[in-house]
Amino acid sequence: MHAAIPDRLGGAIRARDDRAQGLRTPVLAFRRGSVAEVVEDGVTGYAVDSVEEALSKIDLVLSLDRAQVRRRFEQRFTAERMVQDYLKVYAKLIARDEEPHVYSRADGDDLDMTL
Repeated sequence: MHAAIPDRLGGAIRARDDRAQGLRTPVLAFRRGSVAEVVEDGVTGYAVDSVEEALSKIDLVLSLDRAQVRRRFEQRFTAERMVQDYLKVYAKLIARDEEPHVYSRADGDDLDMTL
């Protein structure tokens, strides 16, 4: 069984970590940048703060259920999921009140921004 291991210079790169999860590979990464958004401790891997902590988590990360790692990837990071999120945003915008939204331009003219 393999795990994606962090580099010490820049921490994890989100694309690498979510790609690893898509390949059913648990991730062990330093808690930097977007790691907290990508790695779910105990589900898809572990985020750590030190080399010592990383070493202590190796057995745990290797014991994670690889099928569960893939399921969480599909629930969180696929293009299909992103499309569904955009559709929800668009539906909320459409459902907003029907009153026109008027914004003043720098030249004094008003813009009617009714959807």
